[in-house]
Amino acid sequence: MRYLILSCVSLICLNGYFFADPTAGEARENTRIMNNWIKENQKITEFTKRYKESGDKINAFNVYRVKPIEVNPSALKNCEALQKILKSGKTEIHSIDIDGIVLLAIKKQGYYEPYNLFLASSTGYKKAINEAVCGFSVYNLGKDTPLFLDLTGCGGSGFAVDLYTLEGGVLKTVLGIGGWQPTEYYVDIDNDGVSEIVNSHRVSNVDLIQEKLTNFNPPLVLVQEDFYKFQNGTFENVGITFRANNSDLNEETKIIPEGKNECTEENGINIEKDYYLNGVLKNVRRLKKYPDIKYHLVSEGLQETFYYSGKPKTKRGFKKYIPDGIWEEFYENGNLIYREEYDNGKNKGVWKFYKEDGTLTAEENYSDPGKKVIKTKYYDNGKIKYTSVYTPDSDTWNITDFETDGKIKKTTIIEAGKIK
Repeated sequence: MRYLILSCVSLICLNGYFFADPTAGEARENTRIMNNWIKENQKITEFTKRYKESGDKINAFNVYRVKPIEVNPSALKNCEALQKILKSGKTEIHSIDIDGIVLLAIKKQGYYEPYNLFLASSTGYKKAINEAVCGFSVYNLGKDTPLFLDLTGCGGSGFAVDLYTLEGGVLKTVLGIGGWQPTEYYVDIDNDGVSEIVNSHRVSNVDLIQEKLTNFNPPLVLVQEDFYKFQNGTFENVGITFRANNSDLNEETKIIPEGKNECTEENGINIEKDYYLNGVLKNVRRLKKYPDIKYHLVSEGLQETFYYSGKPKTKRGFKKYIPDGIWEEFYENGNLIYREEYDNGKNKGVWKFYKEDGTLTAEENYSDPGKKVIKTKYYDNGKIKYTSVYTPDSDTWNITDFETDGKIKKTTIIEAGKIK
């Protein structure tokens, strides 16, 4: 999930006039105006009331991220568009297999470079969307909700998050939740096993409010939260709330600031720590400046995130911003979601993937990647669902599908991109 921190300045010149800090009386009047505007405009429902009452205790429930897998390299060779991108410079490639349909995202390595998205075809790949996006994820929101793509596009002064389903090899838009610097997250407020979507973003059109404020010192940051629930095959808006985030509002209505953050240095490594409001550690970033990377500190060493409860959420190793070492993600109950290992960006060892109850769902064996890569998917009963063995030397895939009782269902051999 993506969040941009808004930079604030203490003074701003508007129409040639510098606003001064408000007096105590002016601050109270500003607060009254803001509160009245919020009261008149927000759509409070039982759904949003429950959300507001829960506050920061709510995390993302029933959000199952679909793990990326490697794609048949033979298909890449048959697509001219992909070849042009690959030859244009250093790239990173992500691929996700959704019931046999492969979504491929290619990104030129660098900061804020867009992805190019393609869908698998029988002879290679076709472009999935015309516009470039800054990033993508694939989620399954739980019971009775669609598996959908979350594509974040950028343009102008803001970002937009568009949700797509993948149907018959075609991307179908199901919801657009764009806005100024949106942050989307997913919760199950009513405990029905269905995740609702909350889209939090800056409201850009606040001029009418700002004109009413007395001697107000901008910038005015008004955050809008839109609530969507998937019902009867569509996403329905079930609530809108607003909140102001400004130091010029008086103490009675100030938003409690987010948890503190700390920054220290140890052996040339910058260590940044963020905390939740309850004082629990939220994340730890370890960053290092390299002479050959201009203007940026990059990830170095262990990067960690934690749930609101304080339990570990992710642990990921880096060396000069390249994955290195162990990568782990945890359910809040402490069980592993997956465990992966990298060696300077290359897959290493045996990767394992689990359900929330600890059931092993898949393995990927990179112990001998130069000669063979073995991937295994399991049924809930522990029996093998399929195995996929890739041999790089001969560019051959040997795929075996099994029935739930362990009997072989079919065997498929793909050599140089062709089914034999």
